[in-house]
Amino acid sequence: VARNGATRTWRLASDEGPYLQGHDFAPAPLAFLSTGLAVDLLASVERSLAAAGRRGEAVRLVLDSRYTMEGSLARGTMVGGARPPEITVYIPEATSEITGVVLTGVMASATAGIVGTALKSTFTLTSHSHQIDVGTVAAESEPPPSIHDRPGRFPEPGSTPPEPIVSKTWDVGSDTADAGSSLAPEQRRELHLRAQAHRRLDGLVVVDVTVHRPRGSTFRFLADEPTDGKDVGDRAPDALTYVSAGIGFCFMTQIGRYAKILQRSLGDYHVSQDTRFSYGDPRANPPEAPRADVPRTHVFLAPDDESFAAHALDMSEQTCFIHAMCRTELRPRVKTLAMRD
Repeated sequence: VARNGATRTWRLASDEGPYLQGHDFAPAPLAFLSTGLAVDLLASVERSLAAAGRRGEAVRLVLDSRYTMEGSLARGTMVGGARPPEITVYIPEATSEITGVVLTGVMASATAGIVGTALKSTFTLTSHSHQIDVGTVAAESEPPPSIHDRPGRFPEPGSTPPEPIVSKTWDVGSDTADAGSSLAPEQRRELHLRAQAHRRLDGLVVVDVTVHRPRGSTFRFLADEPTDGKDVGDRAPDALTYVSAGIGFCFMTQIGRYAKILQRSLGDYHVSQDTRFSYGDPRANPPEAPRADVPRTHVFLAPDDESFAAHALDMSEQTCFIHAMCRTELRPRVKTLAMRD
């Protein structure tokens, strides 16, 4: 994942737990999104507190994210959905004045622009090295990058962080009643993830993300998100890098899930994705709201049947939890509580 203004490009890996018959070696796609949103919210609240004369105030933020999946994949009625995010901010004093400052920070965050604006993602589709028409999804006008520009192998990492930026802190194991549940051809279920974020003394943000429903493991992420909202850190990925990775990972997971449930082979497949975000500035005159642009995704598939490629793209967008969040205008639910030792 490469971000403009950053000095590093980050390589991230995603996996799924027993509920999707994954190896659970790495976090699920939604864990990356939850991490990015939680880090962005924490930093935005910290900026708002600093502007109110409370710089350095200890803040702990909890983000509960819920998603839905209903319908039949074979009949084409399965649809992913997203519910309003629930944000709890813990601070030393939860007065009405400070609560207002916290709300200002939340509403100025890039997260508010992402979840508060209905965005219809656009796509291109390339099959066997040539572009073909998309199905029911919105078509992207920009041409896809050339397949020949893709390197034959990924380059070796330029450097290794002094500590892991992602690590598993609790393992759900394979003995779970939810094993394989996400591969059912007909579903009616709700997913729940919780992200807990705080800033360390060295300035890095620590985020612990647990998949509560279906039951999954807990992973710890490190993020480098300066509080000024301008600089881009280089010790770990920043908030929007994690958000962008989550969008791409979730969409690719849905492509593979669709093919596996229908027992079709896709061979090699990949995506190239562009996302754009901006922060709000409540102190501007007039106040500036945060903005998010439409995610643009170039999809490369190589099935035996090109018509299946278009169907796979349509259903993957339709069932992707994060694309559902993007296309739905959601109002975050925020509460502020006094921190307890």
